[in-house]
Formats: sequence, C-alpha cells, structure tokens
Amino acid sequence: MEKELMTADTVTFGVELETGIPQENINFQIGSYHHGIALTTGPMTADGNFWRAERDGSLRFPVSRGVEFVSPILRGESGVQNLLDMIRWIKDLHNGRTNDSCGLHIHIGIKSVLGDSATPTEISGYVAKLAAVVNINTQGIYAQTGKLRDANRYCCPLSDSIGRHIRQVRSSGNISTYNANLSRYHILNLNPLPTRGTFEFRAFAGTLNPDLILHHLWTCLFIAKFAQALQKVPWTGRGWNSESGGTGTKALKGLHHKMKKHCLVGAMRDRIDAMKAEALKRAAKYDRAHGEEVA
Repeated sequence: MEKELMTADTVTFGVELETGIPQENINFQIGSYHHGIALTTGPMTADGNFWRAERDGSLRFPVSRGVEFVSPILRGESGVQNLLDMIRWIKDLHNGRTNDSCGLHIHIGIKSVLGDSATPTEISGYVAKLAAVVNINTQGIYAQTGKLRDANRYCCPLSDSIGRHIRQVRSSGNISTYNANLSRYHILNLNPLPTRGTFEFRAFAGTLNPDLILHHLWTCLFIAKFAQALQKVPWTGRGWNSESGGTGTKALKGLHHKMKKHCLVGAMRDRIDAMKAEALKRAAKYDRAHGEEVA
C-alpha cells in the first residue's frame, strides 16, 4: 500500500448538505422529503445536472427554514469543484448556516469502486472489509466532526451484531438483507446498496466549511479504496495505528498516517494541509467534549 498511490478520480459520490436558510434568502423552490426540486439557478455539473433542494423534518431552526441540498452524481476533479461551488452558492448567495440538528451525508457508488460486472458475492465480500475498516477507524471518523456524533441516534457506531450479519451475508451473497435487516441510522448505512447501488457515510455533522467537507469526502474515498485493496480485515483491528492512544486526536492522526496522499481528488491536492489542520482542530474539540485532555 505504501509503494503505489491509490487514486479515486473515477469513484462516484453524492453529498447531502443539511442547512438552514433565512426565509428572505430563499428564491428557489424546495421539494418534499426525497422529492427535491432541481436548483437551476445553482452551479451545474459538467454533464448538465443540478443539485436539488428538499425539506427534512429533522432540521430545527427557530427563524431560518431547514433545507437539505442533495447533489447529483459527482466524480473526479469537476465533481469536487462543483461541490465547492455549491458550498459558496449556499453560504455567500443565500446566507446558509448549520446547527446541531444538521448532518452531512456522503454516498459512494459501488460500481465505480468494484466495476459494473461485480457479482453479489464480490459485493458482499467487499462490504465485509469496508465495514471492518470503518469499525476500526470509528473514533477517527467521528473525531473529525468536532461533535458528539457517536452519541447521535441518526449515526450510531456499528455493533458487533451488525458485524456478524455482514459476515453472514459475505457467506451467502444475499445483499438484499442489508436493506431488510439493518437500520440506516449508523455510521455506515448499507440500506441503499441493493436498490440504489450506493453505501452511505452518516457520521459527519452539518457544516459549510469547505476544507472540513473536503476532508470528510477524502476520508470516505480513502476508506472505499483502502477496503478494496486489502485481502481481509479483522473486525476489531488490534494493532492498527488508529486504535492506539485513546483520544480522538490520536485516532485521527492514525487515520492520517494511513491516508498519506492517497485518494486526493482535484482541489484536495492543493488544500490537503488546510483540510488536515481543520479536521485536527475539530478532533481537539471532540476530545474536550468527551472530557479528554488536549495537549
């Protein structure tokens, strides 16, 4: 893994940004939950698609209106740039804000990782490795949010029982049970895999900080490709750098040690130092919230 740089320029991703927009700044239509309306005044992707705006009843703003912005399928340098353009569109043109009711979700397209011809057996084998990598790096993933997302009912850690179910699916290849038997409210949501062909990272807190959002995306792209490259992964991951030390900051530094410069896409390559600095700042905040000493 150290000798060959993993790339993620062909991996497809989607981003959901939960925000609040002051009523006077809303000059676009908002659709119902999961039925968003295209934002034709917003930034367009290279292939001519637009983000969508929809309502989400979990968003709580005393004055502003809760809006979830859902991206089209993105990939590569142009996809990262479109994401940055959309963040600016929300913040600068519409005075968007986030609070503790907001989350940020990232989907990864399974076929863009494994190929169009991947069989259910190949998918379930990959997912077993993916879930184990997430489980090993849980603290480092949560820590970069700066929030107590590990205690949030919408993005719970993976349990050992979930791990057992995923390993059973690896043996049977029956990926439809991801949807039937697993709640979507976990750090890694497998519900969309059988129907939409994506898996979702739900750990991240709502933010419109571009460097932090790019760091979250980088984390997801790296984990997706890293899991593909490994032959097998233990569920508990004893001895991994991300497991040593105990604090969120040390866990995130361990994750950074693995990530190095793998899977940087587009503007990430020039912003890596700012991305890591912002994430580590949030990890220190996470540790303080957990009552940990911060050096």
